[in-house]
Amino acid sequence: DDWHALPNLTWNLGVRFEWTSVPTEVNGKIATVRQISDLNTTVGDPFWEQASAFAHALPRVGFAWDPFSTGKTSVRGGVGLFQEPLRNAEYTASGDNNCPFYCATLASDAPGLPVIYPNAYANFDRPGAGVTRLDVLAFKITQPYRINWSLDVQRELLPNLLFSLGYAGGRGIHELGFWSDVNQPPSQLSAEGRRHIRLGTQRRNPNFTQNIFRDTNNDSYYNSLQLGVQKRFSGGLQISSSYSWSKSIDTNSNRVFAGPEFGGSVGEAFPFDTKANRGSSAWDLRNYWSTNYVYELPIGPGRALGGDWTGIAGKALEGWSLSGVVQLNSGAPFSMVLGFDYAASLPQNGGGGQKPDLVPGAELNAVREGYRKDPDHYYDTAGFVLPQLTPECAGGACTRRVFGNVGRNTIYGPGLATYNFNLLKTTRISERTQLQFRSELFNILNRANFALPNGTVFNANNARNVLAGRITDVRTTARQIQFALKLIF
Repeated sequence: DDWHALPNLTWNLGVRFEWTSVPTEVNGKIATVRQISDLNTTVGDPFWEQASAFAHALPRVGFAWDPFSTGKTSVRGGVGLFQEPLRNAEYTASGDNNCPFYCATLASDAPGLPVIYPNAYANFDRPGAGVTRLDVLAFKITQPYRINWSLDVQRELLPNLLFSLGYAGGRGIHELGFWSDVNQPPSQLSAEGRRHIRLGTQRRNPNFTQNIFRDTNNDSYYNSLQLGVQKRFSGGLQISSSYSWSKSIDTNSNRVFAGPEFGGSVGEAFPFDTKANRGSSAWDLRNYWSTNYVYELPIGPGRALGGDWTGIAGKALEGWSLSGVVQLNSGAPFSMVLGFDYAASLPQNGGGGQKPDLVPGAELNAVREGYRKDPDHYYDTAGFVLPQLTPECAGGACTRRVFGNVGRNTIYGPGLATYNFNLLKTTRISERTQLQFRSELFNILNRANFALPNGTVFNANNARNVLAGRITDVRTTARQIQFALKLIF
């Protein structure tokens, strides 16, 4: 409800009650794991164990204040709680991807024996009867929610010209995270503070192989400074421009999967240790600027130029307008990783998110200058080395290594700059009929907006990856031009 506390002060107060029930499967075809140590999956409802926290009271409060009572300055602010619902994709895996309804295992060819079709499994070490994998949502979860807040000042500098300055922030609590494999042998800290896996350590649950796991033990933080300038439409011109300087931190970004723009979290080496996985969010775009405009050209009948033209000349000059959108933003972060299991954590996806060590004195965000002319070498790989031997292997008894000391999402990828332009011509045929011609030019400057580079620094056999730092994709298309005719009646 709105409460007009003073002539120049209005409060908006409210609360939302939201209940999320646990879905069911009509035929009971649900297979869950109630504890990480379970010997087998449990068939039947429920998907997860309900908690009282799902009945959230979500209060919100906001205000609008005109400090000078002139109608030219406003101060607005607010804070609120917002529930984050679980998506269908988070829990349907419990029925789709687990035994006994869907059984998957890992198989590898025996050394020295070729894979021969059609009986490809004949020479496999672990044919189809091997130990199965899991794909589950934690059985005991807490409702994810966010606290968002903002404060901004808006001032009318000139008629139809507004300036705004504001701060916006957010805090995610009990947020859902996606772990590519939590069934790895648990690690521990050495006397020197280096994390490693002791010899002989088994998987958390040897009854299964990979365990793709989703839980609500994650959190996030967002803070931003926001600037804006807006010229309302007048004199044939409208412009709106905004800039944000922000920072986003979380403990798991894997709900956003890797692509040309965002890198996700590429699996994590320390399942359940959210502090060890804390880092920049995959979508942490520190600087973001966007401007859009519309300009009606002052030519044609009734305008400053050619205002008295009629007939064919008048029709040719009337109704021209220009518009465009300019976007500039800094790049998203990504992780430096090893392409193989160097720490013996038994992941099921290459190196399982294991990181290299940083050479003392080397730059962590080692982006090379001039990378646009040499996209094969986006960052300097010389500053990263393989981690040292574990304490048990220091005497040459084995080759197991500690986990690297480079954090998650420490290098920032290429930024984006694009300009989309539009030319519009509207010709009035009659009082109720118009013909509109539109030409649209996307990425008019034909700039190559590079995607994230290859972040795998080392491959198997301790060899440096020759493809490390190479950019092989773009985030936007090359220049595209399209034309259209529209009859409006």
